[in-house]
Amino acid sequence: MLLQARRHDGPIALPLPLMINFLARVLFESLPWLLAFCLVAVAVAVAVHRTRYTKASRRGIWLTLAGCLALLVMQWLVVTDRETLEATVRTMARAMDEGDVATIAEHVDAGFQLGQENRDEFIESVNRTLQVYQVDEARITGVESAVEGDGATVSFWARCDVRGGGATDYNFFSRWRLHFVRRAGRWLMDRIDEARADLPVGTGGGIDVLRYRR
Repeated sequence: MLLQARRHDGPIALPLPLMINFLARVLFESLPWLLAFCLVAVAVAVAVHRTRYTKASRRGIWLTLAGCLALLVMQWLVVTDRETLEATVRTMARAMDEGDVATIAEHVDAGFQLGQENRDEFIESVNRTLQVYQVDEARITGVESAVEGDGATVSFWARCDVRGGGATDYNFFSRWRLHFVRRAGRWLMDRIDEARADLPVGTGGGIDVLRYRR
């Protein structure tokens, strides 16, 4: 199904799933967008009241304010899958920063596989790596999530300082794409689809880290 939006140069087809996705972000995930929507709605209600100046138009202002308040409360209460996935990724990044292998392990699925490594071997590999290298100032940007049923893919850029071997690599950039599965209401990482060190960031080149683990 398509929605038709018209401009002076002809019709533009807007896919309905894209429209639903946008509305979901406005209503449940983006406070700035929701505040902007409420501001416009209140401005329209006030403009109508100034034009008509009736009890009904005055009541319209109060109803609009009440509706906006309800939407703000709903956004605060509702946590979407995308928000949960982003929070999970940020928790794992913070755990890497703190050398907290136990927390990382809590977010890895029992069926995780990376090349020939199973979950336990992967966690042990992470532990050995963090014994040699120290990750500092880990930051996550550009998070994009795609959810399909009980599976999801999360892509993002990571930046951190890496210390080890008597040297420090400042602002080390990497590109990640992780796959998650939903288990008993929790999102757990079951594989790593991309892990690329890009220097400089955004060039499209870099080192495919996964190549050495397959």
